[in-house]
Amino acid sequence: MKVIQIWKPLQDSNTKIEDQELTEYVTKTEDDFKNPGSIVTVVSKKVPYWCVRSEMLKPNETYHAWLKRTEEKITTGTYKEKGVQGIYLYDIQPIGGIIGKDMTPTGEVGMMVRYDYIYKDNLH
Repeated sequence: MKVIQIWKPLQDSNTKIEDQELTEYVTKTEDDFKNPGSIVTVVSKKVPYWCVRSEMLKPNETYHAWLKRTEEKITTGTYKEKGVQGIYLYDIQPIGGIIGKDMTPTGEVGMMVRYDYIYKDNLH
């Protein structure tokens, strides 16, 4: 599983080229299969938008345990069929003082992870 750390989590389509953290150049070649055929190759630049997923880790779960759980999730079932190869990791924020259902502190600590999926053929 690929994990790519993104250091500038607020990148969007308006980010200056010199400030972009990650871009991908996609080469697409098409052949019309006529005689004589014409082959057209297009290189396009894609900038991933940082519209990310947020997930609260289970109470007292480590980042490593979450990463293993995420790896298992994306290497099986529908995520594998969609071509998910890994995650873009944006940030991890520790959260202390978790409050239980009865509004009393549980004494547990947690973490919030912001991420998105890396797809095989394109960036989403």
